[in-house]
Amino acid sequence: MTMQLVKYIAHAGVCSRRDAVLLIRQELVALNGVTVVELNTLVHQGDVVTVKGKAIRPERKVYLMLHKPEGYLCTNADERDRKTVFDLLPAFKRVKLFTIGRLDKDSSGLLLLTNDGDFAQKLAHPSFAIKKEYRATLDKPLSQEDYVSLNKGIRLVDGTVRFDKVIVQKNRTHVALTLHSGKNRVIRRVFEHLGYKVIALKRVRLGNYRLEKLPVGCYRQIKPDFL
Repeated sequence: MTMQLVKYIAHAGVCSRRDAVLLIRQELVALNGVTVVELNTLVHQGDVVTVKGKAIRPERKVYLMLHKPEGYLCTNADERDRKTVFDLLPAFKRVKLFTIGRLDKDSSGLLLLTNDGDFAQKLAHPSFAIKKEYRATLDKPLSQEDYVSLNKGIRLVDGTVRFDKVIVQKNRTHVALTLHSGKNRVIRRVFEHLGYKVIALKRVRLGNYRLEKLPVGCYRQIKPDFL
């Protein structure tokens, strides 16, 4: 086996290849006990690679889709011992998984998890413009004026949010929204800006992945497709 060092680090689940380059430039990576300075360094069978002094090795790639319930955090550990999505994945306790496109504690729906840094980078990076689809339940009917505003775009303090599609359903209190933005809590902040409270929020699509009939709290393995 011969592999480029940056690829080796990504395949070990440490980070993406882009971030692996930064680790090498910061002289935090060593090969057989010698700090690496060349980005094109190759790793051969039997070599020992360490990052920040800890030995790493490539692991089997895991790609999961989880139907996240409300009340669960998207974090590996919580200092207040609250429930996390990793509590729902006991079969993968020994795999260093991380989430792609986090959902806040009070939101539910489609969540992807992997130990493949490159895959995560492609899905999460704004340059790939991955579409996300949500279902929001509001505390009151959406007015026609605000519906028009959503279609035109909403200006928040950190920039304008533009939606690809807005569909009003069920007495105008249920709204389906599709967008590319990866801004933090963007759906809730948009409706707060318009004077509404989101009482339920569910993500049903991320790129080519759709939640469909996956039961709440359950997961299934998926293939790494992001286009």
